[in-house]
Amino acid sequence: MKPISPKSLLLRNKTTKQTIAKNTFWLSLSNILGRLIKAALIVMAARVLGTEGYGIFSYALSASIIIISLVDLGLSTIVAREISYKESADHRKYISTALIVKIILIIFGSTFLAITLPLVSSIPEVISLIPLLILLIFFDGVREMIIGIAKGEEKMEHVAFIQLITTLSVTILGLIALLRLPDSKTLLISYVAGSAIGLLYALIWGKKYLYKFWAFFDKSIVKKMLSEAIPFAFLGLLGIIMINTDTLMIGWLEGATPVGLYAAAQKPIEVLYVIPMILATAMFPAMSRYAKTNNLIDSGRLLETMLKYSFIAAAPITIGGIILAKPIINLLYGSSYLASVIPFQILLMTILIAYPSVIIANAVFSFNKQSAFTKLLLFGTVANIIFNLLLIPIFSIVGSAIATILAQITANIFIWIKMKSIIQFKILDKMVKPIMAALIMTIGTIAMKYLGAHYLLNISISASIYIATLRLLKEPLLDIKEILRS
Repeated sequence: MKPISPKSLLLRNKTTKQTIAKNTFWLSLSNILGRLIKAALIVMAARVLGTEGYGIFSYALSASIIIISLVDLGLSTIVAREISYKESADHRKYISTALIVKIILIIFGSTFLAITLPLVSSIPEVISLIPLLILLIFFDGVREMIIGIAKGEEKMEHVAFIQLITTLSVTILGLIALLRLPDSKTLLISYVAGSAIGLLYALIWGKKYLYKFWAFFDKSIVKKMLSEAIPFAFLGLLGIIMINTDTLMIGWLEGATPVGLYAAAQKPIEVLYVIPMILATAMFPAMSRYAKTNNLIDSGRLLETMLKYSFIAAAPITIGGIILAKPIINLLYGSSYLASVIPFQILLMTILIAYPSVIIANAVFSFNKQSAFTKLLLFGTVANIIFNLLLIPIFSIVGSAIATILAQITANIFIWIKMKSIIQFKILDKMVKPIMAALIMTIGTIAMKYLGAHYLLNISISASIYIATLRLLKEPLLDIKEILRS
């Protein structure tokens, strides 16, 4: 048998399974490594700036993230889907039209931010950061559009390079800023500069798609594009709004210090959310092709496999994190952030909800059925705001974490029901082995905690117990070699 070269395996698209495996590798490399690198910056920022300074920075960043998500409207994913179909007649026209629409939306979104943020923010220091936030919205927004092109081409290696260069630039500049002039504004300047460097690299890679892009604008497809994108925007915004609205509402109702404490609990969760995003993005082009040919059998099998992978990843992270939350928070931020422990434990439970839901969301969009979810997701978002208004005045940041859980459960129950009406899939009967492994790991983790084992040793042994149990139970999804060989 002829050996498989690394270049053939990691830089070329051959079979569907190999392409998904290749995409997963590059997305894992860029997202996990990138988020770990940025996590180092976040941890240092929290320690150096203190709860109030870190709260100001987190509040401003959350405002920009919401606007970035709003102005995207799912356009980058629409472009990825259109390109992945392969038979689309004119990718250049679609890309150019989407880019111009995106730039217009960025202008409107930036104007909206400049007008509304001074009205809703009770943190005066945030107002002076608005010009920097507008630049960040532009740089991130255009870069995400180019990343959408690379995803559609299934060139995840280029997605990885763009993301890593951006992350490294932000982190290096941010660390320099914290060492030389430690305040929230200087740190945000480093974010903007790093984002600009990432955009520059993306423009160099995507120049063949963007050359004289204005000449290919086609206003006749704008209405159709937006009609497809707007429902999906709600799909993508659900997690973003639920997480970042919490920060904004805590800042409005409680002030900067509680924002800093809540953000400390939130940031590790955001890093962990990268895992289902990798799986979903790797799956998306193949699922789109199955949907295009109405191949429900293979669609169902692929969905079941990815959902099972998401649970295998989510279970040990959630259980281990909840049991060892206090030493984890103390390790990351220090004793001044111990008030973040309970919100951290509550937010960890969202992983069991969010991991499979990200997979479901991308499957829905592959079948162009996102319009069915608009009302449900809008309901979930409104529910989160209502729960926050009710619970934050009583329980402060703990109430906000509870609100997030309640809203996610409410929305995702209906999402799963709707997905079952699109594709017939079964998942519970496939979860016996992962559930057994998770239960055995839980017993081991609790036992080691009460025996006084160091938490880092506990984490290592618990992970080993989980993986070993899955192997003993002969869980097929752990056989990576067989998947690549196929």
